[in-house]
Amino acid sequence: MLSCAGTPIEADDGNDCTKDSCTDGALVNEPLTNTPCALAGSMAANGTCNNGVCEDSGICACGSDADCNNGDLCLNVKCENCTCIMQDEDPCDDGQVCTIDVCDSNTGCDNILDTTNFCWIVGTGCVDNGTASPNNPCLSCDPSKAVIVWTPNDGASCDDGDPNTCNDTCSAKQCIGGTCP
Repeated sequence: MLSCAGTPIEADDGNDCTKDSCTDGALVNEPLTNTPCALAGSMAANGTCNNGVCEDSGICACGSDADCNNGDLCLNVKCENCTCIMQDEDPCDDGQVCTIDVCDSNTGCDNILDTTNFCWIVGTGCVDNGTASPNNPCLSCDPSKAVIVWTPNDGASCDDGDPNTCNDTCSAKQCIGGTCP
């Protein structure tokens, strides 16, 4: 039996089904019975202590994911087969490269557009800064001007489709033909 007299040592043996203490200088791990405990691999009490051993109580620890998060909206814990299981993936990841995914324990997930590098064009989605519209080269993503609509790309090279013009450039959202030498 280990002694806990003199220099303090940790009395907890890591078993939910023992009452751990230091009594008269000796470590005591008293077996518990009829006390809730967490089964191995579980985050919630779904077992019952029986003479120091956690046994399946037959009672579900959870009925839905909400039963597992203790009110913390950032915990990514799922209820699977009556057991709360921590998930590896980020609960706020929206799969978009143009968003910064953050979580607040009280309000939940927020996916914030990275307005330095991207636009979120209505009907198109994430677009890199400087990318021209596939339908009109005289419109582009410029988050410094607008993040949800294409903005004029004045001065950009374009082709107005007329073989009699040269050095065509964008002006006021249109491709304007230039004169040929």
